[in-house]
Amino acid sequence: MNSIIKIIGIAGFFLCLLTMYLPGHGIQKIGDHDPGFRLLDMQLRYDSIRVHETMKGLGEEGRKAYRDYLMLDFLFIGCFLVVMLTITNSLFATSALIKIVSCAGILRALFDIVENIMLLLLISNFPIYKHALSIAASRATTLKFLMLYLWLAVVLCRLIAAGITCVLNIM
Repeated sequence: MNSIIKIIGIAGFFLCLLTMYLPGHGIQKIGDHDPGFRLLDMQLRYDSIRVHETMKGLGEEGRKAYRDYLMLDFLFIGCFLVVMLTITNSLFATSALIKIVSCAGILRALFDIVENIMLLLLISNFPIYKHALSIAASRATTLKFLMLYLWLAVVLCRLIAAGITCVLNIM
């Protein structure tokens, strides 16, 4: 991967995170409209009733803030993918696992994109109750997290194996 893409991706990753968590922006801005708000896309799973209650509790302005957050999240997804692939390439450059580990990162990003699109559709169609779309969004969220956990597990195993090799070489 090109060095400039890596730098932009990594910087974008941190800028997006900062924006998402800055007071008056992102998550806090959404929460201003519903103090009990929890991001749907940060829960392992949720049901259609939870989606409808969340949308109702946010009100019109809160849903607009959530929509804005999800638009920023698209940029975050791309930047996070660059970070994941950069780490993958660094740790698995000479390994046959590189394609599998990269695929987990790419699938995580794709499920995240699908999830965001579905959540945006749910926001734009509110107050119409969309049971099947809510369930599909939850399944995309679950698959996103499964791919993230798979990627993290393999990366951590690789780091542990590298650490053990280092210690053994010292002895």
